[in-house]
Formats: sequence, structure tokens, C-alpha cells
Amino acid sequence: MLDEFRDSMEKLVPFTRLLGIKIIELSGGGASITFPMQDNLIGNTLTSRLHGGVIATAIDTAGGLVAMAHVFVQHSHLPRETYVAHISKVATIDLRIDYLNPGKGELFQTDAKLIRAGKRIATIQMSLKNEKDTLIAIGIGSFMVGT
Repeated sequence: MLDEFRDSMEKLVPFTRLLGIKIIELSGGGASITFPMQDNLIGNTLTSRLHGGVIATAIDTAGGLVAMAHVFVQHSHLPRETYVAHISKVATIDLRIDYLNPGKGELFQTDAKLIRAGKRIATIQMSLKNEKDTLIAIGIGSFMVGT
């Protein structure tokens, strides 16, 4: 069922399609996404670096996917409309990003790991690297996972 969830997230979220995001791993405890460098993602045309907002989006997206997958795993035994209602309430509460290196590369990967999940809030740690394994940014976020 988690594979079906992953497939629907790639296909149904227009913004992830725009960025070319592909989910390569997803569980209730972690996620990995990739996206290619594209001309429309460049923030500095002189150096062809990713826009900082794209970096933030990738980090937030990976963290949000982990939060949604966590909620899915917790509620997947319930009827579909019930767990979909729970997933639809997942939201970013707080996000901190440290930009460590220029966003240069051809392919980027963001990894996210669930650090702690309570009844209402999950804390998730994220990192963004390029194809050469250069760490570009790290982030930590708080996500609403319950009401």
C-alpha cells in the first residue's frame, strides 16, 4: 500500500511534477527524493546554481513525505477515506535550513529521517546532496501529524 501512496504523491502534486521530483524511497521512518538540475531552477545565472527556494522546497517536500508516510502507516488499517483525511492534515509547522555549499550539480537527492513522532508533531531531519555527494544543505522541521 505504501507503494501506491508513493505513486500517487508523484503524480498528484503539481509542484513536485514541475520540479521533476521522483520518490526513490519512502517509509514511515524515512524518504529519499531526487530531482534533476533544470534551467528554470537556477537562482544565479552567472554560476548556474540552484535557487535557495528550490533547495528549501526539496527539503520541505522530503520532510513532508516522511510525515505523511508516518501518518499513513499509523492509520492504514482504517478505511481509505479515514486515513486520507488524516494525511490531508499534515502540514509544516517550522522549518530551519542551513545552506552549506552552492547548489551546483546535475542531479540532487534529498534524504529525510524521522527523529521523533508524538501524537501531534513529528520532528524530521533532512539533507540535500548532489550527485558527487557534496552536502549542499541540511534542515530540520516540525510537522503536524495529528489533531
